[in-house]
Amino acid sequence: MRRVKAFLRGEHHWEVLGGQGQALGERVLEVDEVMIASQADGTLFDYLLDEEGVMPPARKRELGQEIGIVNIGMNTVDLLVARNGQTVQRFTSGDTRGVRRLLSLMSDGLYSLGELDQRLRAGDLDTSAALPVWEREVTGYLEDNWGRSFRRFARVIAAGGGALLLREPLLRVFGGKIWFPDEPIVATARGLYKLALMRARRRRG
Repeated sequence: MRRVKAFLRGEHHWEVLGGQGQALGERVLEVDEVMIASQADGTLFDYLLDEEGVMPPARKRELGQEIGIVNIGMNTVDLLVARNGQTVQRFTSGDTRGVRRLLSLMSDGLYSLGELDQRLRAGDLDTSAALPVWEREVTGYLEDNWGRSFRRFARVIAAGGGALLLREPLLRVFGGKIWFPDEPIVATARGLYKLALMRARRRRG
């Protein structure tokens, strides 16, 4: 973590080229501060903060309660529960049953996992046979780790590309407690951006 922070902090210089390869000049970006956070943290703050990095009163009330995050990415399924912005360790875990696992169930040697991923993103992949198997694996993992405890959470946030694929099963598991971002695939990045806005506002204040 120290090495990542040291690498990112400071001035970064690069040359910009136009559409025909013509030089448009040098650009400089200076990074004053680096904060390392998990993907699930990004998902949490995407839910808690608005586009200006401000926490609405209704979200602020929920912050003091337990909020569960299910982040189903390409490689992993990450579970996190936070209260007052702090991780509740007993409910936090991760596993390698992400979307790649679905693709591996469909691999027949004709296409690489990368090619299957491209077809999935393009909406050109029939997942009907493998999806129920992967669904059972993911929902079984949720059951093993959270069981009925999620009923005590104020909210369960589902994000990542896998949340799009498993929307209906997640609704069946969590019912009215679940919340889906409007763009689950970018929820992590958007949440970390909102968090940076909030921290910058507090420094200025």
